[in-house]
Amino acid sequence: MNKYGFLRAGACAPKLKVADIKYNSAMIAEQIEKAQEQAIKVLAFPELALSGATCGDLFFQNVLIEQCLSELSAIVKASVDADMTIVLGLPLAVSGRLFNTALVINKGRILGAVPKTYFGNPLEHKWFSSSKQAQDAVVEILGQQVPFGIDLLFTCGKLAFGVELGADLDALYPPGNSYLAAGANLIVNIAAGSDSLAKRAERRKQVACQSQKGCCGYIYAGAGVGESSSDLLFSGDLIIAESGELLQDFPSPSFDNKLACCDIDIERLNAQKLHVHSKIEPAWQIRKIECELQNHSNNILRKYNKTPFVPEKDTYDTDCKAILDMQAHGLARRLAHLGNTNIIIGVSGGLDSTLALLVCVRACSLLGEKTDKIIAVTMPGFGTSKRTYQSSLELIDAIGATFREISITKAVDLHFKDIGHNPQVKDITYENAQVRERMQILMDLANSLGGIVVGTSNLSEIALGWTTFAGDQMAMYQVSSCIPKTLVKELIAYSASKADSRLKAVLQRILATPISPELLPTGDKGEIMQKTETELGDYILHDFFLYHFLTYGANPAKLKALALHTFAKEYDTNTIKDTLKKFISRFIGNQFKRNSMPDGANIGIVNLSPRGYFCAPSDAASSIWLQDLQE
Repeated sequence: MNKYGFLRAGACAPKLKVADIKYNSAMIAEQIEKAQEQAIKVLAFPELALSGATCGDLFFQNVLIEQCLSELSAIVKASVDADMTIVLGLPLAVSGRLFNTALVINKGRILGAVPKTYFGNPLEHKWFSSSKQAQDAVVEILGQQVPFGIDLLFTCGKLAFGVELGADLDALYPPGNSYLAAGANLIVNIAAGSDSLAKRAERRKQVACQSQKGCCGYIYAGAGVGESSSDLLFSGDLIIAESGELLQDFPSPSFDNKLACCDIDIERLNAQKLHVHSKIEPAWQIRKIECELQNHSNNILRKYNKTPFVPEKDTYDTDCKAILDMQAHGLARRLAHLGNTNIIIGVSGGLDSTLALLVCVRACSLLGEKTDKIIAVTMPGFGTSKRTYQSSLELIDAIGATFREISITKAVDLHFKDIGHNPQVKDITYENAQVRERMQILMDLANSLGGIVVGTSNLSEIALGWTTFAGDQMAMYQVSSCIPKTLVKELIAYSASKADSRLKAVLQRILATPISPELLPTGDKGEIMQKTETELGDYILHDFFLYHFLTYGANPAKLKALALHTFAKEYDTNTIKDTLKKFISRFIGNQFKRNSMPDGANIGIVNLSPRGYFCAPSDAASSIWLQDLQE
């Protein structure tokens, strides 16, 4: 692995001639050499790759079995100088039985021999015995005493992997489950499954599902087109998955050698496992065998989504609608419980209050209520721009809410006088006094009109503590506490695409407005002068950090590496590092605000509610994270 916990994994479908073992051995050796050039650390070849999986009754020929051992010797010797672990399939005779076996080879040693347990083709029973019929725990191969069985777990530092063969994956309780229960974070499956349209799709579902359930990586190396086509076809499926995501997928048949290579994030998988308190025990006692691997380079092969919270293109409309519906159902459930209740919401003409207002409209629709139950309040202050003020008026009118305008300037000026603050000093007191005045107005209106205050804060602001304590940090119900800023934009854009021309126009104008709390005075022409991302850093970076920090436990040094790799064309090193430093300091330092945050239904990937989702002390130090960033 490298310093960031990535394992360079490979799956190979070499050119093959059935029963031409010398030829097959040469192709395997050639691919091992190519894999070394790519710094692959775990390389899987298909089931029975040395002989071919479609030899049929030729498996009973002693000359074939002996030739496999002879050519295996050359591969084992070649592995001495290869810094990798090789998983290779061949027929192996043990105590008068023939087993379809996967050998694990590392640095000139055969670490273990794993026999196949379950057969997908009925004819396999004719040639091979199942692992259930094995009686030997250790066998001699090329003069080495080799552990034999399905109870073998291969380890190297943070890496722990087990081996399955083909149809073992299809079993109700595959051998991999015991490896996973014993701590495996990677399963290697060497296979010779035949090809068909239905099987292709099913195979990918199975691999993705197993990797997701097991919080593990999964390497699937399938036999290629060189296998016999007498009855079946083989395409050389090469699939590498991680926790439900297909990282590499080579389904296309090829007469050439095929080598798939990508990085599996072992550190991420180990972090995920800490959250899974499985009570499943291994079905059998596990023997652990150590292998030797050196660290590879710190470059990262795989690609990362720049906006991991935003739905993918192929499910964009469906997912956006589902998210909005979930937000609306959460609010509707609370309103139904309270009875005939008005909705009080502050509308600024910015992104967050716009999304919250759209959710309120949907909640009214679910309850069969008119939108005039929504009391939409604009509260102009010292920094309110002409653009956002006009947007708020048009938005409220377009959705048919009840409009209220209450200026906060006089009340805040009086408050400054009461507390002895000079209004010419544009400090944190100057800003927060405005936010708290707005929340006081909303709360008191809720009391006066018999309603609840719907909060407008989003997940990104909550994570960064970019809220005023007892101001916009508070509400009677939050609808966007699990919706990060990058997703807020997309949900509004989706809503605009489904809206009539009047509402669409105002939503598009809001989307084009700079993000700002509008707490400092505007320019001479009433334009926005205070811009959030100028002070905080871009939200696309903060949301990227938040996703990987919380879902996979990535440390700051790794976060920086992932961001540099992903945003190489958009941001320089200093910008990424400075933004990450702000993220760490603000995230750790603002838990006190999250520990008293209002109710809000869990919707997305990350939830920072202290009620069972993210529990942390308000007075934790951030020093160890900041130190890691400097290393």
